[in-house]
Amino acid sequence: MAKRSNRIPMVVSVLAAGITLALAACAPFVSTSGEGEIQLFLGNPPASRALSDPPLDGILPIFSSFTIKVSGPGMQPVEFTLDGSKTSFTAMVPGGSNRRVELYAPVDWDATALKTELPRPTLVKAYGATTTLNVVPGQRVTAVLRLEVAETKILLPDVVAGTITSVSSISGIPDAPTDFLNSGLSTSSDYEFDRYGKLYVTGNNVVRYSYLGDPAPDSSITGWATSLAIEKQLNRLYMIGDGMLSFADLSSDPPLIVSIIIPNGYSLGSNGLAVDKNGYVYIRGFDNYEQDCLIKLSVGPTVGSNANAIVVSSETLENLKLTYYEAGYVYPISIQDMASVEGILYVLATDMNAPSGGPDSGFDTASKSRGKLVAISCSSLSFNFEIGWSGDDNRFPTNSEKQFFGPRRFLAIAPRKLIIMDDGFIVGVPYAAYVDKDRMIEIDLENRIVAALGQDDSTDFIKYSDIYAY
Repeated sequence: MAKRSNRIPMVVSVLAAGITLALAACAPFVSTSGEGEIQLFLGNPPASRALSDPPLDGILPIFSSFTIKVSGPGMQPVEFTLDGSKTSFTAMVPGGSNRRVELYAPVDWDATALKTELPRPTLVKAYGATTTLNVVPGQRVTAVLRLEVAETKILLPDVVAGTITSVSSISGIPDAPTDFLNSGLSTSSDYEFDRYGKLYVTGNNVVRYSYLGDPAPDSSITGWATSLAIEKQLNRLYMIGDGMLSFADLSSDPPLIVSIIIPNGYSLGSNGLAVDKNGYVYIRGFDNYEQDCLIKLSVGPTVGSNANAIVVSSETLENLKLTYYEAGYVYPISIQDMASVEGILYVLATDMNAPSGGPDSGFDTASKSRGKLVAISCSSLSFNFEIGWSGDDNRFPTNSEKQFFGPRRFLAIAPRKLIIMDDGFIVGVPYAAYVDKDRMIEIDLENRIVAALGQDDSTDFIKYSDIYAY
C-alpha cells in the first residue's frame, strides 16, 4: 500500500534523467474531487523497472524503496513511499497542467551482492527519474519512467597522500581511502561519473573504476587529460588534454578516440569542459578577436578518427562575470571546472596568488585566495547568478561561511545540490606562513545559497593542494 503525505521530501529530484513517455488519456471512472489518476510504470513493460543502462550486464540492482513526489501549480506537493520491488504505481492527484513527477530510488548494494558477484558501482546511492504530466480530472494519464543515476557518494581526494575516499553525506564518516599513488593523482586530476555510475579519474591516463577499495581499474584510456565530461545519450567521454579536445566512444571496446576539430578563428583553453543533455559541448577558449570566452559547440558525425565542431555561440568571460577589476584593468578569473544541470551551466572559477617568500617577505600585498560559482543559461549563454565571491576589492573571503577560498572541482551527483571542493589558503598571524584551507561545500540550488560546510583538511581525508611559502 502506498503511503501518502503532504510533507516535502529532502531529496527527490533528479539532476539527469532519461525518460521514455507513453501517454494516454481515458475516462474509466468519474471524479467528483477534481482529481485525476496517474499510473507509472517503472521501466519498459514487460521487463519493467529497467534502468536506461542496467549497470550489471543487464542485471538490475535491488532498490530499498521508491519515493515519488508530485508537485505543480495550484497544489500542495504530495509524496508517496512504496516498496522497492514494485514495478508500477497508481495514485489519485489534483488535476492540472505541469504536474512534475519525481522518483527517487535508493539502492541496497548489500542485497544486490547476494544476487550477483559482478563489480557493482557502489559509489551510486540512488537512481531516479522525472517527468511532467498534464492530469485531467476524472481521467488517467500513464507514463513509463526509465531510471538513471540520481545521486552518488561524495569524493574526497587527497592529492598530497595520493588517495581518494568517499562519504555518503557532507557531514558523514568517510570510507577507507583507496591508494592512487601510482596513477598520477594531482591538482590537475578531474573526476566524472558515467551513466552506469562508474568513476573516471584523470592522472597518468584516464582510468575507470566500478568502485573504490580496489586499486585495479576496470579499464584505462591512454592519454593525459585535465578536464572530463560525460555525454550520456551517446555514451561519450569528452576530454581536454595536451591542448586538444577529443572524446572516447565508450560503446566500443576498446574505446575509439576521436579528435574534435574546432573552427578556424577559435582556440581551446586548458581547463573547463561540460556537455548538456542535448549534446552541446562547452569549453573555455578564445574567439577570433582573441577575447577570453566560453564557447558552445555542436559536434558533428565521426569521420575516421575526427569530428568537426560548429560554434553555436560564444560569450566573453567579462559579460559572464568571470572577470574582476583592479586598478582600471579587467582580469579573467581562472576557470577550474564546469557542469551542466537541467539547462544551467555551472562554472567554478578561482583567483589565487601565493607569492614566493610568504607573507613575511614583503609580498603579502599580492597574495590572494578567492573564487565563485557562476550559473549560466545553456540556451542563451547568458549570466544567471553567482555564489561565493568576496568582491573585487577583497583578496580573501570576508565571510568564510558564505564565500569561497578557491573552488576547484564538482565531486558528486546530488538532487538539487552541488558538492564542490574549495581549496585555498589564508594568511596566518603576522610573520606566519600561509595556512591551507581545503573543504567541501554544499550548494542549495533552489535557494542559491551555501547550505553546508563539510569535510575539511582536519579530517585527514581531504587535501587538494599544499600552499608553501619559501
